[in-house]
Amino acid sequence: MITLTIDGKKIETQKGKRILEAALENGIYIPNLCALADIELPFGACRLCFVEVEGMKEPITACTEPVREGMIVHTVTDKLTKLRRTVLDFILSKHPHECLICYKRDICDPLTPCLRTVSVQERCVTCPKDKRCDLQKVVKYVGLESLKAPYEPRQLPIWDDPLIARDYNLCILCGRCVRVCQEIRGIGAIAFTQRGGRAVVGTLFNDSLKNAGCKFCGACVEVCPTGALMDRDLRWKTEVDRRAALVPCTHTCPAGIDVPRYLRLTAEGKFAEALAVIREKVPFPGVLGHVCFHYCEGVCRRGKLNAPIAIRAIKRFLAENGGEQWKAKSKKAPKSGKKVAIVGSGPCGLTAAYYLAKKGHAVTVFEATSLPGGMLRWAIPEFRLPRNVLDAEIAEITRTGVEIKTGTRIDSPDQLLRQGFHAVLLALGTQSDAALADTKAPGDRIIGALKFLAEANAGKLTNIGGRVAIVGESNATVDAARMARRLGAAEVTVFVNTPITGMRIPTEEIEQALAEGIIIHQVSSLPRLSPGEQQVQVTGTVITPEGAPQELTMDCDRVILCVAQVPDVPDTMGVEKGIGGTIRVDDQMFITSRKDVFAAGDVITGPGSVIGAIAQGRKAAAAIDRHLGGDGIIEEHLAAEDEPSQCFGRDEGFADWKRVEMPCLKPEERIRSMAEVELGFRQEDAVAEARRCLKCDLRFKLDAMLPMAAGVEG
Repeated sequence: MITLTIDGKKIETQKGKRILEAALENGIYIPNLCALADIELPFGACRLCFVEVEGMKEPITACTEPVREGMIVHTVTDKLTKLRRTVLDFILSKHPHECLICYKRDICDPLTPCLRTVSVQERCVTCPKDKRCDLQKVVKYVGLESLKAPYEPRQLPIWDDPLIARDYNLCILCGRCVRVCQEIRGIGAIAFTQRGGRAVVGTLFNDSLKNAGCKFCGACVEVCPTGALMDRDLRWKTEVDRRAALVPCTHTCPAGIDVPRYLRLTAEGKFAEALAVIREKVPFPGVLGHVCFHYCEGVCRRGKLNAPIAIRAIKRFLAENGGEQWKAKSKKAPKSGKKVAIVGSGPCGLTAAYYLAKKGHAVTVFEATSLPGGMLRWAIPEFRLPRNVLDAEIAEITRTGVEIKTGTRIDSPDQLLRQGFHAVLLALGTQSDAALADTKAPGDRIIGALKFLAEANAGKLTNIGGRVAIVGESNATVDAARMARRLGAAEVTVFVNTPITGMRIPTEEIEQALAEGIIIHQVSSLPRLSPGEQQVQVTGTVITPEGAPQELTMDCDRVILCVAQVPDVPDTMGVEKGIGGTIRVDDQMFITSRKDVFAAGDVITGPGSVIGAIAQGRKAAAAIDRHLGGDGIIEEHLAAEDEPSQCFGRDEGFADWKRVEMPCLKPEERIRSMAEVELGFRQEDAVAEARRCLKCDLRFKLDAMLPMAAGVEG
């Protein structure tokens, strides 16, 4: 260790560190704009970190000078203040600066009229990084109130790249972006170049970032001290959760799965570790790999380059190829002596059971039907979710000690509480079809989608034949249509109120349905149904692709209604209900109007997704554990800790790498059986697709390089 004195304060630091780093680590601020930690050869570009060292004739830059034993350093002197103001005067002559020296800068906001007689391009409201700019903080610290030279606009072009906005008119040539791109990331997409005889930051041949080999990792934006480099969607936004906005896949996932981490591990061929990351948050990786709504893909930033990462497909690959290494760190708490009853064995109920059992509670799940799984088993066709996948993951849940009693209908929590259960969770789902008025027809020619799917999945329907209409949009719409096709329907037509592109169903399911010969019509309102003795007449106004209304009448042999899914909560449950027959609960504790009775999942939210139900099960398990005297902590760390490399390397054409498409059975083969349609990724597919990830999360690791970027507050 080295001992030195800075501004009268004795500090210790490691040998080899530089003065600036040592000072900032000990709470002593030295203004700076170019320095980065862990850069081997800092070059003192901004010249703001001048300090005086006793025994040296002239001030030196603190970012380049190593510490020495007994060194005495001064960071605040009249000479240094004058020197820093001179440096800032030069920097700001090429940067809009009226907002930096304005006396109202601390109270001005975007809605405050500017009272200064300055050009619009110099006003604070035009700066996309106003109130977050390191240059603002440095100017305030140095105490600069006026400038000798006026601002000289450089009239540089503003680049319209995906994800990253580049306005080098705000660049101060600190070099941080160049160094992090070249020396840390190993990409080299940007560099110092020449324009009109002046040094500027840019790409080779003044080209787009995409053509320059940029990987759009955001590292350059993260270290930029001004608004020269900005995340396109975050300009002028001061009140925003940057992690949620910049790593949207994880933050959009209801269960909070660390998507970038398991994609990175997949790209590295570490499939066991990647599966462990998923298993930290959900007990159903295989199920989700088949049927998740993958909200994460909808917000994937890679989609703004060409196409989002096939996250669901990679999850499925990992579930099938990740092995059981994740079990090595999976722990179960000692017995708590508490008993929990869960009514319903869908994804919410089984997830809650899994985590409560791991917390040491004795858990019994009661299921009214003959097999566990809830809507996963009875509403989702086997050609999308093979039953061996579902059964294997339910078996894993029972290995934690969860007992499942099938064929046992529970109409009141009282019977369970009398049996000595300390808590009851109602995870009933939305397992019933909402009916339309006057829709009865002989022989089940008009049937609800959930009933239709349940009977089909149970093998009670074989060959329905004829013409089938699917009326309305719900989670079951496309599944019902595709099931009808496989059960022998000669023609299947879907009527929905929204355009195909606006349907809540994942795009790939819609595309698969269309490929299987299913017709989808947008209608202005739900068609009228006129039941007859042999057929049902369907009449409605169809919106043509050109947007014109057109009357359509069809005689159908069967109509499947997908109007809505609703809970079936008997009044004997004795719980307060809300809109649509859902159960009212406390938003945080999931407790119902009855003592010791909880509810979670679709029965409280209305129809949602499998991943949403799983997330509800996690939250309910934590709440019930706290209710029973536990700490409510269900988080697990199943994957070994690792330190990802910050060097990405250069890959030519990276931005144009195409999404790996899921291989599928041919349409003519699909409709002849219940065989699984999606065939799954091969190892090379999963690795190639994972390598397309932008690694958006790793930019935040650069925070460790930016102690030197921190300005002063107040």
